[in-house]
Amino acid sequence: MGIQQGEHVLVNLAPFIGSLRHSNESIPCDVLAIDGTSVEVETKEPYRRVSLWVGASWIDSKLERTERQLLSV
Repeated sequence: MGIQQGEHVLVNLAPFIGSLRHSNESIPCDVLAIDGTSVEVETKEPYRRVSLWVGASWIDSKLERTERQLLSV
C-alpha cells in the first residue's frame, strides 16, 4: 500500500479492541511512525486520542483528501 509517516488512514477496529478477527468498522487515524511492518497510528476526532502500534495488515485504506474533509465536518 505504500504508507508514509503523516498520512491519514483507516485502521480496522480489531486491534483497538483486542480482537484477532477483522471488523466491518474502521477508525480514521494519522500515521505517526513506521518500523518495518509495524505502524504507529493515532486516532482522529471524534474518537478519544489514542496512539497504538499495529501491524500494517490492519490498515484498511488510505484516506483521500475528500474523505478527510467529510470526516472533519
